[in-house]
Amino acid sequence: MLPEAVGASVFPEQVVVPVREMLRAGHGCRFIMGSVTAVDTAQRTLRCHSLAGELSIPYDHLVLAFGNRAKLDMLPGMAEHALPLKTVGDAMHIRNSVLRRLARIELESDPALRRWLGHFIVIGGGFSGVEVIGELVDCLASIRRYYLKYPKVQADELRITVLHCTDRLLPELSPRLGAAALESLTRRGLEVRLCTRTEALSPHGVTLKTGEQIEGQTLICTIGTEINPLAQMLDLPLQQSRILTNADLSVQGTPNMWALGDCAAVPNAHDGELSPPTAQFAVRQARHLADNLIAMSQGRQTQPFSHRSRGMMASIRHLKGVAEVGGVALTGWPGLCGGPTICRRCPRGGGTCACSWNGPGAGSTRRTSRTCVSRAAMSSGAGSCRRLWRMKSGGHARPTPGPRRINTPAPEVGVHPPHPGRRNG
Repeated sequence: MLPEAVGASVFPEQVVVPVREMLRAGHGCRFIMGSVTAVDTAQRTLRCHSLAGELSIPYDHLVLAFGNRAKLDMLPGMAEHALPLKTVGDAMHIRNSVLRRLARIELESDPALRRWLGHFIVIGGGFSGVEVIGELVDCLASIRRYYLKYPKVQADELRITVLHCTDRLLPELSPRLGAAALESLTRRGLEVRLCTRTEALSPHGVTLKTGEQIEGQTLICTIGTEINPLAQMLDLPLQQSRILTNADLSVQGTPNMWALGDCAAVPNAHDGELSPPTAQFAVRQARHLADNLIAMSQGRQTQPFSHRSRGMMASIRHLKGVAEVGGVALTGWPGLCGGPTICRRCPRGGGTCACSWNGPGAGSTRRTSRTCVSRAAMSSGAGSCRRLWRMKSGGHARPTPGPRRINTPAPEVGVHPPHPGRRNG
């Protein structure tokens, strides 16, 4: 949901999941906000730096579900000049940076400088890259068309270039869907450069492997991930920068330690391959790990993780997407409708999720909210805790507030959007 936060299709509070909201006091659940500094696997204790100082916390089983981080040393100048997209904070920073570029364009008179400020370069044509491109185009168009906040910014002064190293977009999907995404983006005036490798980033733009210089101030990178430093500190077995686990999600060679989600390389018994780092698999892994932890506490055998993928999808513009559901390729509006089918297992009702994902109709002006789907992509560790409590007590999780409709695009953080058709003052 981070690309949607960049384009203001959703607000940050609809992307993040409050852990305290999912846990109930008095049922053996405790939430501590802090940073783990050390883990003693022999004594089964960990040290945590909290708001109250250093804490020592004993454990019976330790579940690692901390995801991964942006790898900012892949290219020279990437850490200094690129805008990564891995957290909600990154999404908000990109959105506010875009708005600041537009504000400065209005103040500048040099045509070359205005074009440089209005050139947005996105490195990476995978899921995150394609979705952030679509959201960025929709956001810029909505700002100019519906809100007229930047009347001095001309359409020909705004430009988006996509750099991708392979011969097609969305390599995780079929070539047909990659071609459909490419056609949709180029039809909207974007410059998509395939088989193009980036050499370095600078304050002025991007240098390609061929030596060509592409000038632009805003450089958005959606490539490169690395493991959390805690996994390296624990000297855990790694594969493809992820913690290697057994089939039941236990960490290889480390008793009473488990891993799931983006940080874990979990074998999938369904096809014998490693599970992809997606929310669809993370949610199922959380449920399965909770079952295995309860089985161990009751002296029963743990079970290997097995899940058949429901499909994959990518949003390429408002109410348009590409998806593979059950082996069927979908594009356009049907491609976006595949979202509830893929992610319908969420903490709320499937019907509400479908309505929230698809929006009220094609005629609305970006009034779609995807709160339920973002809830499905929740923190896997918190999901495991809630699953454990539900299975032990036979109770039900506390319901969370329903989805809200929002008008977009939203302004910078801390500024309330004007009501359409009403004068401010």
